[in-house]
Amino acid sequence: MALAALCSRFKKEENALLDVTAFVVDHKLRPGSTTEANGVVQQLQNLGIPAHRLDLEWPQGVNPLELPNLETEARRLRFRALGLACSQRKIRSLLLAHHRDDQAETVLTRLVAGRTSIGLQGIRPVADIPECYGIYGVYQSGRFRFLRECHLPREEYQSPKAPSPGFETGGVRVMRPLLRFGKDRLSATCAHWNVPWVEDETNSDRTLTVRNAVRHIFQSHRLPAALTKESISALSNRIAADVATYQEAADKLFGECQVEVNIRSGTVAVRFPDLASELKIHSKGSTIAAMLVRRAAELVTPEPEVSLQQLQIPVHQIFPDLFEDDCSSGAANKLYRRFTAAGVMFSRQDRSKEGHAAGEWWLLSRQIPSRDLLIPFTEINRFLPLKEQPFQLFDGRFWIRVRNPSKRRLTVRLSRREELSKFIKSLDYTAATRLSGVLQKVAPGGIRYTLPMLVVENADNSTEPMALPTLGFKLGGSQADGEWADLAWDVRYRKVYLPRPPKVDGIEGNESVMTSLLGPGHTEQHHIQHL
Repeated sequence: MALAALCSRFKKEENALLDVTAFVVDHKLRPGSTTEANGVVQQLQNLGIPAHRLDLEWPQGVNPLELPNLETEARRLRFRALGLACSQRKIRSLLLAHHRDDQAETVLTRLVAGRTSIGLQGIRPVADIPECYGIYGVYQSGRFRFLRECHLPREEYQSPKAPSPGFETGGVRVMRPLLRFGKDRLSATCAHWNVPWVEDETNSDRTLTVRNAVRHIFQSHRLPAALTKESISALSNRIAADVATYQEAADKLFGECQVEVNIRSGTVAVRFPDLASELKIHSKGSTIAAMLVRRAAELVTPEPEVSLQQLQIPVHQIFPDLFEDDCSSGAANKLYRRFTAAGVMFSRQDRSKEGHAAGEWWLLSRQIPSRDLLIPFTEINRFLPLKEQPFQLFDGRFWIRVRNPSKRRLTVRLSRREELSKFIKSLDYTAATRLSGVLQKVAPGGIRYTLPMLVVENADNSTEPMALPTLGFKLGGSQADGEWADLAWDVRYRKVYLPRPPKVDGIEGNESVMTSLLGPGHTEQHHIQHL
């Protein structure tokens, strides 16, 4: 209730144009939880905050208390319920009341699990909402930016049928403004304002979850000084500050890269700066280099997240001068023309003959599927008009919705050699020639087999290619004017991090100051960045 009380008081005392809505999650883990949740809803409404109860829906026939991964599954269902509730109400920022004690419990849990270094930075104060991957309007989506708004050139080679390309932006962001404050401080704040302190009874059951067991250890045992809440929080803060410093350096270098993004083929050409002089003497030079490469890889990878450990080979290949004195690198010192990592194909390019700046360029594309690699596919809902179709995240890269005018099963999947050849043959000479030229330019070699393709699956398991939606090409022949005449689609590239534009007059971003309302006598100020 402390966070709710702070928001209510801030809105009243500062006359802030703050629109606050509260959600109370009923996990349905014990009798009486709904009654308690309703009581909390009433208390929030007494503070002048509209509140809604969200009931978690566990799979039918499953007793959640018997699940070995109860904590993980409850977290997944909770965040998905919160994310959908935010999206339905057009809420972009979700404030959570995690405090310093929660941070200490998280870090100690990770220590027990064997995490080290960056893995101990704890709960992040600002992040995308977790556990909502692939939910449109919640996960990094919901707002559309045309290509011209992204400062990227419109391709001259696109098909006239191709819609104006662009990126998805938006999504729900999680903010935790109370991480610096302990539970005792927050409960005292509630007591000062006569606001009841509410706590879930299941938090005291040390056998229910690992976090509960860790909480019991903190409460019931005298731990060494290095394992007190204060020490662990200080450790987490130091690591988080170091990681932020490394990431800031990597982002600055990313801003110095020459980056050419092609969102129709999902590829990016990058010319990295020379890092040897800047990072070779830096104790964390390889970490900063990995963070830089991750920024580029995130533009094209189908994977939800890319870890720094996945990028050891790319860092050695792209920046070999950083490791020329490292005898332990071994085989990593051998340079390859192309290789894969984190779901990305890295290919060296010499583009000096094309009029580009001298130096080595890298073409990054989705890893080309092999026989051993499961090819993703997404089934399309039938009959609904295009604007009523839900966007679906295909292959982690493209948000796509399609109107299927047929009664046959239509799917989106990566193109295959035989289907692409059949599709080109269905086109008239002019369209086939144009498509062949487009493929040669934007999806050469095997990259064309990473393009999304609309495919009909027949009852006899045969398939018919219908369209290459990102390129704007639809099948030719009699079917194009018959059963599939009303086939339509809308494709948008997923949210990506592009190099930031330079500062204007020394100003970058936008901040506001929120005065602390944690009780009398406190004059701390907290900067909350508008995202």
